[in-house]
This record gives sequence, C-alpha cells and structure tokens, in this order.
Amino acid sequence: IRQQDLTDLTNFEAAFRAEGYRGVSVYCQDCQEEHYYPWDMLRENLETLLETGETPVHEPAFAPEPEVYVPWDYARGYVDALQDAGVNQRASNW
Repeated sequence: IRQQDLTDLTNFEAAFRAEGYRGVSVYCQDCQEEHYYPWDMLRENLETLLETGETPVHEPAFAPEPEVYVPWDYARGYVDALQDAGVNQRASNW
C-alpha cells in the first residue's frame, strides 16, 4: 500500500460519486472474491494499513450491488485517461 493509493481513491471518488457509484470493488487474492467498499470504508482501511501495516479484518459484503461499485483497475484506467486527455486530475477541480 502506498500514499498514492489514497490519492487515487480521492480522484476515483471525485470522478465516479456524482455518477451514482457508492465505492470501489477490489478483487481479494486471499479469499478469491470481489470485495465492495464504500468510499469512506476503503479510505479508513487504507489509512489503517498505512499506519499499522496490517489489513483490517474484512468480510465480503452481504448482498452487494456490484453495479454501483467501480472496479479499482477500471477507475485507475479511467482517471489516467482523463489525465492523458488534459483534464485536471485534482479532485477539487472535477
């Protein structure tokens, strides 16, 4: 985990929240399942991981709505494409 991941998450939220996305989905290598994280929960998890070096205990969401979560890799590609197109990537300017 890197500080850049928190910056990325901020940019993802700025790009996708207004479109109705509730958070990000991330594939978990440990349990071989997709995990669905609301924006604030993932931010807290990333901050905890940066501070302590430990991943908070997690469980797959109960009855998630996958269509309202943007996959992390897709979000990264989308935000990178916006940057390549000259769109200011700073969340406050979206």
